[in-house]
Amino acid sequence: MSFQVYRSSAGSGKTTTLVLEYLKLILRFDQKNQFKHVLAITFTNKAANEMKERIFETLEILGDTNKPLDNIQFMSDALCKHLHIGEDVLRERAQKTLLNILHNYADISVSTIDSFTSSVVRSFAFDLKIPFQFQIELNQKKLLNEAVDRYMHAACDEEKESKVLIEYIRERILEKGKVQIRKDLEEASKLLLNDSEAWRFNELQNMEMQTYLEIIEKLSAHKRKAENQIDFCAEAVVLLIEERGYDSSAFHSGKNGLISLPNKLKKRESITATHQKHFEKGEWTKKPDTDFNAAVNAHVGSALNSLQAIRKINLFYKNVYQQATLNAIQKHYVELKNEYNVLPISDLNKRISEVILSEPV
Repeated sequence: MSFQVYRSSAGSGKTTTLVLEYLKLILRFDQKNQFKHVLAITFTNKAANEMKERIFETLEILGDTNKPLDNIQFMSDALCKHLHIGEDVLRERAQKTLLNILHNYADISVSTIDSFTSSVVRSFAFDLKIPFQFQIELNQKKLLNEAVDRYMHAACDEEKESKVLIEYIRERILEKGKVQIRKDLEEASKLLLNDSEAWRFNELQNMEMQTYLEIIEKLSAHKRKAENQIDFCAEAVVLLIEERGYDSSAFHSGKNGLISLPNKLKKRESITATHQKHFEKGEWTKKPDTDFNAAVNAHVGSALNSLQAIRKINLFYKNVYQQATLNAIQKHYVELKNEYNVLPISDLNKRISEVILSEPV
């Protein structure tokens, strides 16, 4: 198979060139249905309509022996030369072809890429598991924003969804300080249209809100346990210091040493580089006190592990609230597609790809 590429600027005759190439294909045989075997693809409806008009105009002039060729004489000469036929044979073929196109207008294939894809998909609607009478939806964001609206209304009436949405908002406020919830949800929901992200929502689309709430409750229980452990360890360190009668002067780094650590742990703050240094060395006191230092390190190590666990849980909190919220929005999105009997343009390629991948090589 060979390809021809034409490069030209606006107004230099691209349409004329394409029409000539199209006519070479549909008039090369003395068969009036040859046009049914040729496909012409354009980017816009305007270009497709313009090309059809030019094809019909040219065929009409070529097919009417009472009309002079005038402005299309060069096209007639080019066609005769390419097809190795005389002008009278060319005009006869043009007349037959035009008549047949008019009688079978639905069979001429000059369309946009989207229209062509749509026609292919409709032909395999059953295999792709989509409604036969679906409509193409080009504005996916509009449909998605409507799904966000439905979700927000549903969250007002459903206790479970309301609870998750409130927690999602709280997490967003903690992260950003200020949030416009509807705008935030519309922005976040774009992930549902992102091919690299959509898989995780598709995998969990059947998970009920109750399941998310159970996961969140388990995470909360682990977090409470970790927080209790940190508080216990902080108090244990305070007690050890009091039992020894130590003050800040007894420790390396003075007020910035061990004496300040329990308060940091209680506030769930990261320990300082100074604290980290003494913890790694296992040396908190200026004077040797092996038992004290070992006991402190045991409590500090346990507290740091719990603090790390809380950070992971907090990170997961953010993801699980977002996952639950977007999962609910996706369900409304799917409901809207079924309700309006529409299929977003991006879904077409996905459906086709899924079927192709499932077929044997």
